[in-house]
Amino acid sequence: MSNQTCCKHAGLARLPCLFMSGWLLACSAFGAQAGATSLSPVEQRIAADVRARSGAAIRMLEESVNINSGTMNHVGVREVGERYRVELERLGFKTHWIEMPREMRRAGHLVATREGKQGKRLLLLGHLDTVFEADSPVKKWERKGDRVSGQGVNDMKGGNVIILEALRALHKAGALENTSITVMFTGDEEDTGKPVAVSRAEMIQLAKRSGTCQCPETTMSGNLVSNRRVWFGVSLG
Repeated sequence: MSNQTCCKHAGLARLPCLFMSGWLLACSAFGAQAGATSLSPVEQRIAADVRARSGAAIRMLEESVNINSGTMNHVGVREVGERYRVELERLGFKTHWIEMPREMRRAGHLVATREGKQGKRLLLLGHLDTVFEADSPVKKWERKGDRVSGQGVNDMKGGNVIILEALRALHKAGALENTSITVMFTGDEEDTGKPVAVSRAEMIQLAKRSGTCQCPETTMSGNLVSNRRVWFGVSLG
């Protein structure tokens, strides 16, 4: 694994950026215009709530990072999923766990849904697993000032916390009422279960039903990615 790739997966994460991202995701989900020069009263409440919960969000991030959830550590993947399930159900989501066939040797996925009739159907994607298996020598959590490093801080437990905090801010502002939102945290993003037609079956169906999809995962460049090309391979006989 290259130093650049390791940095992407493990951290460093700047905590102020984490909470700005939470606010941006919340406003985007609420329907705020990207070019707006001022915040509406609802958006102001959302931003204030994200700031006010920064300490609690950091603690949630630390808790989830301190749970090793390498793709093959199924117990750890499920434990992180259970931590997020509790938070999502507190926000009024119905949750279920998607089991994978035993021969695939993958933990499964967490799905949470809210059904309504207002606005576009939104799909939020994250993943529970990391590249760091149970025997990894990489420290789970280390904080120095406003920077944190550790297993999956960037890829992507920080992004998962952004999803949860954005939804929490929307819920407090009353902006989740009558909305259709699905959150899917996969358990095998780093090493996808095969066949993909099975491991990604529900994700594909959810994507087809959704009007928009967001995934607050970090990028190598640090720039916002609005779309991604797909790669594939073929074998010629």
